[in-house]
Amino acid sequence: MNKITYQQIDPTVLASMTGDIVTFNTLSQTFLDQAPTMWQNLEAAIAQRDFAKIRHVSHSLKSMTALVGAGELTLGLQRLETNSRKHLDLEASDLKSLFDVVIVEVALSITDPSIFK
Repeated sequence: MNKITYQQIDPTVLASMTGDIVTFNTLSQTFLDQAPTMWQNLEAAIAQRDFAKIRHVSHSLKSMTALVGAGELTLGLQRLETNSRKHLDLEASDLKSLFDVVIVEVALSITDPSIFK
């Protein structure tokens, strides 16, 4: 079997925090269950220019993406959070493609036996 190559996440970040595959898989699945709705909420808040909600959702989602080792997306969400504090015009379309890849890679990491070897 070929080793999975990750472009947008580092699954060892979460693996080192959990220490076991069961907890790793549970937290990864929680990410997959919750992150898409959070992303939709973020996009809606941006469309409505609801700076408080943008700040709240980007902060929460940023914490989740950091946990799964999605460094580039985490930095982008930090930028959104910071810009929302300044009431600057916001755009998340550049982050959407990163988010989509992160979702795919987190799903793959659940089935990757090499993470805990």
